[in-house]
Amino acid sequence: MNSLSVSLYLTFLLGLVVFLMKRSIVKGASITVYWWLLFIMVSPGFVMDVQNLFFWGPIGIKNISIFFILLILTTLPWLRFERWYKNIPAIKITPNGANVLGVVFLIVIISCIFSYVYIAPYAIRSYSLGAAKTRALVNSDESVLPSSILTTFAVGVSSISPFYIFFFFLSLLHPALKKYSLGLFISSFIYIWVSMPFMARDGFVTLPIFFIILYLVFKKSLGKHDVKKVKKYFYVLIGIAGSFLLIYSLSRFYYGRGSGGGFMGLIDGTWGYIYQQPYVFDRTITYQHTWHGLNMRFPLLADILGQPHIKVDRYQDFETMFGTMLSEFYSIGGYWSLYVFTGAFILIYYFGLRYLIVRHKYFSIFLLFITYLIIEVTGLFYYRYGGTTFNWLFLVLTLLPFFLSNRVLTIKK
Repeated sequence: MNSLSVSLYLTFLLGLVVFLMKRSIVKGASITVYWWLLFIMVSPGFVMDVQNLFFWGPIGIKNISIFFILLILTTLPWLRFERWYKNIPAIKITPNGANVLGVVFLIVIISCIFSYVYIAPYAIRSYSLGAAKTRALVNSDESVLPSSILTTFAVGVSSISPFYIFFFFLSLLHPALKKYSLGLFISSFIYIWVSMPFMARDGFVTLPIFFIILYLVFKKSLGKHDVKKVKKYFYVLIGIAGSFLLIYSLSRFYYGRGSGGGFMGLIDGTWGYIYQQPYVFDRTITYQHTWHGLNMRFPLLADILGQPHIKVDRYQDFETMFGTMLSEFYSIGGYWSLYVFTGAFILIYYFGLRYLIVRHKYFSIFLLFITYLIIEVTGLFYYRYGGTTFNWLFLVLTLLPFFLSNRVLTIKK
């Protein structure tokens, strides 16, 4: 299949899925953001020849069919949340919940202030070097941040920034918490700031996505004044994210050598951030012959199973490109790892949400949904959370909601 036939085929499948699913959700549901992202991903073949741009050959219909089916299946936990949430009039914070959240918000803001200050010298250095030179340093395995417990803390704080967006919206639901809203909004930018030493751009893309999704979730619980406030904050977010994304992209892809430079290099380096995934997945299935094992993405599981730590060398172009988390699951060991890890991801969060919904643990439902959302949305690009520290972090984030009290949030009658 060529680029045009790939876009026609995947757009037809996406249209069919949206038509079938729209009956089970309400208008303006948060999952529609994901469908729009999928459309942006599958549509480039209508306007350009993607294969020639990457110097790749025809794509296999079997491979992209597997790719699309699995991507849709990963939305099952999201759909479970939407089916529950469409029947909820609105949510509100209990008096006890306001006290608890006030402490949590203060800890988050202080932690993010430290991270901003700690990362500042390294962010300024990379910005002065420019995106192209900084990425060359990163690709040569030269460290741009020192190895220390403070670095680990700052990176860990930034890795769960979507929770700070969640906290920002929660702060608007109770008068005693609104004083934290600006601090939480600024805290939500911490992932972008911590990524600056690497001149990575994914935060400029994912942060607005999370903001839009959570706005659609919380919109019915917000007052008219708060809705206007959120929209003003969003315009600020889009302005900052869009400006820096343009500066980075011009430096790295237009003036630099990334993707060949020039206008087509800029298009490839921006839109290509999300449209390369079906092609990278196909290339991974076709050409991946040496497996990465568990060490690269799930070292904690490798330790539990007693597997030795080995250095993973990636030689093929597709191994360092965005093929969604599905490509990285396949690279672990082939089809078995693709289906096992994708299936585990779906089942854990689907039945976890179902368990909490049945027991009316409202705050826990949102915490588990946000944890799922972080993996699902960032996983549309690549699996971001490899490494032992991140494995532990998301294990804790997944288990914690099942042990928390149900005294924070309630349903507004």
